[in-house]
Amino acid sequence: MFKLFDVEVILLTENGFTRDKIGNKIPTYAKNALLARELPITRNEYYTAGQNNIELARAIIVHPFEYDGQKLIEIDNTAYSVTRTYKRNNEEIELYLTQRV
Repeated sequence: MFKLFDVEVILLTENGFTRDKIGNKIPTYAKNALLARELPITRNEYYTAGQNNIELARAIIVHPFEYDGQKLIEIDNTAYSVTRTYKRNNEEIELYLTQRV
């Protein structure tokens, strides 16, 4: 059975800084949109992450040629941090995400 890549994902790559009114550095990001497939988080994965004080929010699959080690991802206007990656095969890589506050 073929699973669809139907979740729109934006990979954020830091590409410099701007300054606000009082001179604080604010990072700017280059955005790269692509499609991903969402995975359910297994009970074992959720439990193991919880033991390390990590609360997994989502798991997605992307193609390795589209992903270049970005640590920030945006899905539905919500920012996530990549906590773990797993290369399933030459065609797919799993990204485990936690929500940024």
